[in-house]
Amino acid sequence: MRTCLESFARRCPRRKPLTKRLASVAAQRGLHEQPIRPLRTRWRLSTRLGPQQAGYGVTAIARFSAFLDSAEVNIDQLVQVDRAVLERYLADLHHEWAGRVSHIRHIGQLNAFFDAIRRHGWDDTLPATATFHAEDYPKQPSRLPRALPEHVMAQIEDPANLDRWDNPA
Repeated sequence: MRTCLESFARRCPRRKPLTKRLASVAAQRGLHEQPIRPLRTRWRLSTRLGPQQAGYGVTAIARFSAFLDSAEVNIDQLVQVDRAVLERYLADLHHEWAGRVSHIRHIGQLNAFFDAIRRHGWDDTLPATATFHAEDYPKQPSRLPRALPEHVMAQIEDPANLDRWDNPA
């Protein structure tokens, strides 16, 4: 029996590199998710994502599935995924990544996955409370200014320091 990825690759031969990459990402993650696996495949095939974005999505869903399979959570149906479970997942995600870009990306990809499940009606048992809100995303750190400070520019523009260079340009 062919997997969904293999049948997709046969129908769309130009997308074979994408399906091979997604299959390898899924195999590397050792996916054990029972309630999410068929939905993950539908989501990946229904969205027209590039290979990198699709890989991010598969990684985020695989990580969430591993979290659901863990001994302390042990969830085997989507009806059990509620806001409390998502908050525990956010805490686990924060513990591992603490505001890095991958942290934000995982939350966004998983939220897009939940939205697709609801929009396409793939599984009506997903509770309405299973969603991420704007305040769930970690705050972006403020970036430092790209300009040099004034005292550094004064040192660089000092004629005595400029005379040290051989190149007059």
